[in-house]
Amino acid sequence: PPHTMILLRSAAAATVEEEVPTERFRRWIGGGMKQMHRVPRTLWLVSAITALLPVSLEGQVAPTVRLIREGCPACRIELDTLVRITDPTGEGGLARGPLGRDAGGRWLVASGATPGLIAIYDSVGRFVRLAGGRGDGPGEYRVIGGLVPSRDGSLRVLEAFSRRITRLDPDFKVQSTDLMAEFVLVDLAHIGEGDEVVLASSSNPRSMGYPLHRLREGKVVFSFGATDPDYRRDKAWLSRRNLSYSPSSGLWTSEIHRYRLERWDPESGELLDRVDRVAPWLPAMEPPFRLDVEGGDPPKGGLVGIHIDQDELAWVMLRVPDQSWRRGIGEGSDPYGRPSVVLTDANLVWDTVVEVVDLQAGIALARMRFDRVVTGFAWGVDGTAMAVLYEESSLGFPSVTVVGLRLSRGPTQFP
Repeated sequence: PPHTMILLRSAAAATVEEEVPTERFRRWIGGGMKQMHRVPRTLWLVSAITALLPVSLEGQVAPTVRLIREGCPACRIELDTLVRITDPTGEGGLARGPLGRDAGGRWLVASGATPGLIAIYDSVGRFVRLAGGRGDGPGEYRVIGGLVPSRDGSLRVLEAFSRRITRLDPDFKVQSTDLMAEFVLVDLAHIGEGDEVVLASSSNPRSMGYPLHRLREGKVVFSFGATDPDYRRDKAWLSRRNLSYSPSSGLWTSEIHRYRLERWDPESGELLDRVDRVAPWLPAMEPPFRLDVEGGDPPKGGLVGIHIDQDELAWVMLRVPDQSWRRGIGEGSDPYGRPSVVLTDANLVWDTVVEVVDLQAGIALARMRFDRVVTGFAWGVDGTAMAVLYEESSLGFPSVTVVGLRLSRGPTQFP
């Protein structure tokens, strides 16, 4: 049977019926349509009608749609500076790109001076050496889009445009490389020996619109991560997600154009939980991160990232327009010479909001606002939520500060 009717209960105890496709339905649609010409028309028609009959799946856990409410007025977010990496010599070539901390405590930064190099720093931010190289050979990279460390000390290097996943051992020696020709890679979760889930957009009609793709030994087993996988080229952001993996609760994703968090089963691809956030402080986020201000409206916000920590709390990062956002906007021209608005200082246009949510209770515990752009969350293995702040001195020397986020008791953080 292709689908099941599942009851979804909201926080207000209202009951809604929603069709949640199962993996068999996705395979039936994706693969079966190609074989339609081989099946007698009458048999296909009977099969199609039978497929539309709702049935129940024994043992299925019905996802619960919940609304996050604010609580814990005494909770607050505190910051701990974990490391500040400076690179005045240009050896590591700091950039705004991917940054992670491996199981040994080393900091790994994608080089900005020479794309394809990985700059390695010790636990206190001292430069150690470079790994990798620019190219297409083993251990070489074009543009590094992700540095995903694992608990066993290995590292996954994602190349968004070259569409490769390279797996390195703790000494940065190549273990394997897989070409993912159909995917633009964004993130990865290592869920077991030989088992991974990649966050990627796909050009394959069978997986287009699904943001998550289950890999086994580097091969795609199935795609999932959306209950409505319709893909529209003019609204590609509808299928884009952020990803976080917890060994305890599994895979969590967030949409980028609204505050919606979803938990997925990496074994079956089924939706297990959905949490929505509605609050007066949330900005308009459709289309996300859009600087379309000619009509006088503020820039659109967006959801930058999600991180599930060791206590199963969700840290959610959003970009919102600054109250004085016009300070960071200037006048310029487009490629055709026509007058246009241009971004002169992103830190003046956008602020960053970080909120911590108890997913089990459905409560937003605390919120903090940064008067600047925060790059995103750093990759790590110990569960610590780490925010990355990129800066440049007046002379143009870059530095990266990584701060740990933790929940503490104190005065309310809610305005």
